[in-house]
Amino acid sequence: MTQIVFIHDLVNQQTGKTFKEEKLEINHSIPLGSLVEVNHQDEEDDDVGVRLYVVGHVRDCDGTPLYRLGMKGAPLRDDWQQEGFYSRKTFGNYGEDSLTVIK
Repeated sequence: MTQIVFIHDLVNQQTGKTFKEEKLEINHSIPLGSLVEVNHQDEEDDDVGVRLYVVGHVRDCDGTPLYRLGMKGAPLRDDWQQEGFYSRKTFGNYGEDSLTVIK
């Protein structure tokens, strides 16, 4: 029987940890409440240049830190309440390399 092995479950021979374990140790570097601009170059998305606030810290299935974006002061949505920043609708799961911190 064939066994499926996910890449992030492979062990890094240099550290003895899985790649997922290593990524879970990486902290989010953009604080909640930061104003950011979306800068990724995906031809299918129209959100390049949009400025929104970081309203949530989440992770990809492999442990990579990702960011949820939304509007400051929008109506409360319990599952995204973070330090006074509320959003009825949040956007994306953006990687740090797709965002430029404005302030």
